[in-house]
Amino acid sequence: MESFKNPTDTMLPSQTLESGTVLFSSLSETNFSTGRFELYFDNGDLRLRPLAWPTEFKYNPYFSSGTSASGSQLVFNGSSHINLIQTNGTIVQLPWKSQNVASSVATHYYRATIDYNGVFTQYAYPRGNNGEQSWSIVQYIPENVCYAIFNDLGSGSCGYNSYCRMSNGRPTCTCPTGYSLMDQNNPFGGCKPNFPLGCGLGDASENLEDLYELQELKYVNWPLGDYERLHPYSEDECRTSCLQDCMCDVAIYNDNSDCWKKRIPLGNGRVEIGNTKALMKVRKGPWDYPGPASSIDKKDKSILLGSLSGSLALNAFLLIIVPLILFFKQKWKSDRVTQQYQPLLAIWFHKIPDKTIVWSANGDNPAQQGSMLQITATDLLLTDPSDQRIWNGEINPTATVSYGAMLDTGNFVLIGTNSDYLWESFKNPIDTILPSQTLESDTVLFSRLSKPTSPEEGLSFISTMVTSSSVRLPGQLISSINLILVGERLPVVLSLFSMNHLIST
Repeated sequence: MESFKNPTDTMLPSQTLESGTVLFSSLSETNFSTGRFELYFDNGDLRLRPLAWPTEFKYNPYFSSGTSASGSQLVFNGSSHINLIQTNGTIVQLPWKSQNVASSVATHYYRATIDYNGVFTQYAYPRGNNGEQSWSIVQYIPENVCYAIFNDLGSGSCGYNSYCRMSNGRPTCTCPTGYSLMDQNNPFGGCKPNFPLGCGLGDASENLEDLYELQELKYVNWPLGDYERLHPYSEDECRTSCLQDCMCDVAIYNDNSDCWKKRIPLGNGRVEIGNTKALMKVRKGPWDYPGPASSIDKKDKSILLGSLSGSLALNAFLLIIVPLILFFKQKWKSDRVTQQYQPLLAIWFHKIPDKTIVWSANGDNPAQQGSMLQITATDLLLTDPSDQRIWNGEINPTATVSYGAMLDTGNFVLIGTNSDYLWESFKNPIDTILPSQTLESDTVLFSRLSKPTSPEEGLSFISTMVTSSSVRLPGQLISSINLILVGERLPVVLSLFSMNHLIST
């Protein structure tokens, strides 16, 4: 038996690494058990790859010699040179990154080790030194292990939640502000937050922006592992979005107006060249949460108010155009919870219990109580209480509107003086198309953020008889008591019911 034929993590001069032999790194600088990296041959290709410690599951390699010849050897010759020699005798120079000039083997000891940080390094040590010397780096592979390791799985050279930078040929790992080492004796073992993170923590009545702040780390990134990309987004919008999102633990912002939101644990952390910055969410003040947040009371729910109706003969359902559907928007305060009601102009199936909405106008720009919808001579216009425009139908300015009507198909239309359609809800779909409706090649459907639940799950249910003419003429306002009806006169339901989604600001 030869120890040279059974290497662990190190090669010495005159030693050869045969195809089929593997070098394993140690776990840490002081723990010599099998670690997270290995050097091996794959069909003559010399490779480095990380392992899913403590198992032997292998991640993708982060270094490859690019050779392919079975029987190749890695030879550390007696003159301190390390080369790859193929079966035909071809010597392949490896892409070493030089750190110091190699000295004679007569004056120095040499070794080559796959280190616990994943770097394959050749070291030299002066012979006959007086005890004040140490092993110095001669050369190493890869040039920058912080960048080289780039896998969807695993932590990278450093542990989770830390970030890696090269310094004097060595990767060093740093914990972000508010984080500390999992193991104080192992700087490559990862970092943990010193405060609670996540949803359901603390007092539910507290504003998240009162609990947390963002610490900026310039040039730091944890690529991969994002759960959301917002683009284009300003840095202020990115900061606000992460602070108000209990799932967001860090946001990465760059000069491409990208906002990448991430959760811990964070892998492959590194210092990058460019204008990337990490916005780390950290706890303000003392880090003591009273416990999980209590559930929101049923009375703190969205309110949706319907006020206009119309008829839909197709499929035996009626559609209603509703200028005031009030969505509940919740704004957390440290001392109280306030409700803001946001009207939405919408069309829904009137006789389906859950009031299925099939079209809406101003979902991205909610109105206020007292907002009005009117048909003018040139447009369909939704205005706020101060008569400022919230939404309009963008009709051809040279056209003249004669009247508006809800058709049996569920298509709300504005009709011109020549009986032509100047505007149609069918031509401006949101997330739904109906029978007889066509989606053009340049038209896009967007999903809604949430859906309303049925009136039976809400706070109250009020029925009232309201009637109106079948059409609405230019200049007339459409409010919560002025309804557009086509066909027979039907009872209109004014209902309060809950929303599944709570939007916080």
